[in-house]
Amino acid sequence: VCLEPSTIKSWPDPMGIKVNMMPFDPRKKESLPERCQAYWDIISLCIEHSHPHNIREVAYLTIEESWVKEGSTQRRGGLHTETPGVLVGHDIAPKPKFSYHHWGHGSYSHGTVKGGIYMASNVTNSTLFYDAEIKKEKMAKVPNGDCRFLRKYLGNPIFSRADMIYWMTDRTPHEALPTPSGPRQFIRVIFGGIDLWFSEHSTPNPLVKLPSSVRVLTGNKFNGEIMEVKRES
Repeated sequence: VCLEPSTIKSWPDPMGIKVNMMPFDPRKKESLPERCQAYWDIISLCIEHSHPHNIREVAYLTIEESWVKEGSTQRRGGLHTETPGVLVGHDIAPKPKFSYHHWGHGSYSHGTVKGGIYMASNVTNSTLFYDAEIKKEKMAKVPNGDCRFLRKYLGNPIFSRADMIYWMTDRTPHEALPTPSGPRQFIRVIFGGIDLWFSEHSTPNPLVKLPSSVRVLTGNKFNGEIMEVKRES
């Protein structure tokens, strides 16, 4: 459930990029804004490792280049899954026949991965993973992806190494860790499709539209009211 498919040889010079869940076409470098194209070599490593089906769908890119203060986390702390699971306090129900909101899916069988999430950073020990996966039918008990209460059942953690690309499913528990003061570059590529796109937390791409099947939500997904945006057909 947590794999190390490839190693990054070099990172682009940082430019202060911060994009989150930005849709792009994994077949076309030109589908990315010019500044983000500097990361295409790293994105290509993810594409090469992934199932060919993935590159026929819209993918989602996150890049964050920032200075991290001593003892702080650049990304979301607290053990969680990438899928929000269920949205507590809201009536945004999962699609029929599904028990949770998908956020990249992800499966691994006979050495082949489909969908899922790739992530990497240039700072060692800045992310913690568990080689585990929350069962689909249990995601209703993981509000907003928060699974800190499950830590004692998950075994030994995996601590990230700098420049290593990690693959996981959207139900793999992980968390950002506090780091020493200094710069950090982070990248995440999500294949396999998503059900929800939170406009307050995400970056639109004028070059690529969201698929019509994706539900767009406004508001803060953690502590505010969220509403579904009615999209034109």
